[in-house]
Amino acid sequence: MALKTNLLMLASLSNPVAFAATPGSLELQPGSSEVTFTAVGHPSLLRIKGEGAHATGAIEPTDGNYAGDVKVDLREFHTGISLRDKHMKEKYLELGKPDNELAVLHIAKLVQTGVESAAKNTENCAFSGTLTLHGKTQPVAGAARVSSSDAGARRFEAEWTIRLSDFNVMIPKFAGISVADLVEIRADAKMSRNTP
Repeated sequence: MALKTNLLMLASLSNPVAFAATPGSLELQPGSSEVTFTAVGHPSLLRIKGEGAHATGAIEPTDGNYAGDVKVDLREFHTGISLRDKHMKEKYLELGKPDNELAVLHIAKLVQTGVESAAKNTENCAFSGTLTLHGKTQPVAGAARVSSSDAGARRFEAEWTIRLSDFNVMIPKFAGISVADLVEIRADAKMSRNTP
């Protein structure tokens, strides 16, 4: 989803997420989450997909809203080519430097968009907050879906777009092909409620 679309969506929000009134934090279940990224090559049609990373953290109820931190260990990402993974982690993300191994998404606000979902027990939402990556913290905004099963299990999905240059990440280039500055990120996690 384009960054411009995300920001326009947030500008029209007003309704808090319905489950925010229920007490207790929502914790991401260990081993039940996946974070992926997609980067497009330029000028080629090459698409690089990073996968294999997991998210940890919790979203807490605050003043009728939900907020919290979601952490991702960047060392877990792989793209299917070992040499490319090595360059990504060592040269571009510089994971050997202190504090670079984790990316932290801080969700400051999670609200309904007012757009009905075709899926049962699903709320279309949007979030705003910050992302800390490569030693830099920048504002981010994106689309989210929160769903629950009849048995009470909950699922959180989010999509947003970042610019590598905003986080001082050097644009990867190899053999005349460079990666576009915009990178799409997707997170999918099961959550369990931790009641006080």
